[in-house]
Amino acid sequence: MTGLLKGANLNNAELKRVRFQDDNLEGATFIHANVSHANLKATFLKRTNFSDAYLAGTSMYRSSLKFGTFTRANLTGVDLTHSNLTGANFVQAQLWGANLTEVRTAGATFAQADFSGARLTRANFSSATLNGVRSGGVVGKPSLPPGWAIKVGYLLGPTANLAGANLSDLSLKGIDLARANLKGANLRHAKFIGANLSGATLAGAALKGVSYDPSTLCPNGKRFSSGGDCPK
Repeated sequence: MTGLLKGANLNNAELKRVRFQDDNLEGATFIHANVSHANLKATFLKRTNFSDAYLAGTSMYRSSLKFGTFTRANLTGVDLTHSNLTGANFVQAQLWGANLTEVRTAGATFAQADFSGARLTRANFSSATLNGVRSGGVVGKPSLPPGWAIKVGYLLGPTANLAGANLSDLSLKGIDLARANLKGANLRHAKFIGANLSGATLAGAALKGVSYDPSTLCPNGKRFSSGGDCPK
């Protein structure tokens, strides 16, 4: 590691295909920078700021991103395999098709991030914040926070953004979807036995053949009684 760029201001820089492998970039700022298709393998990126940066196709394999900031960053196709994301901020980040195999995310926040098509094999999100995340086409079986699950490529949990999701014919027994966004979702013949839908938004959702039982919490916060749909 050279460390020559520790704390450097690289905001708005054009760094496409740059090579920082094994370097120390602690505290550097890359706000609005283009760092796409770059080599940041095994790079020390603690407390770096990549807010609004474009990182598509970049490799951060086995890197330390502890306490880094990636707010609204475009991380499409980024390789984060085996990286340490402890305490990092990925609010509203685009993680489309990113590889997060075996990442560590203790205390990290991914609020409103988009995991569509991401690979989460053996990733540990057990103490991460996933409020409002989007997903679909997710691959792998990560460790998730209490109340969260993964089914047919979707991350399901309280506040999840599942607008337009296809959850038809699924057994969602005991799933916690409190305050989830299910606008326009295909829920035909889904089974919400014992599920928590309190505060969930179901506007425009397809609900034909949906099953509930008396232990189901409806969007209005009350238990399902009998017949028809859960009261909104």
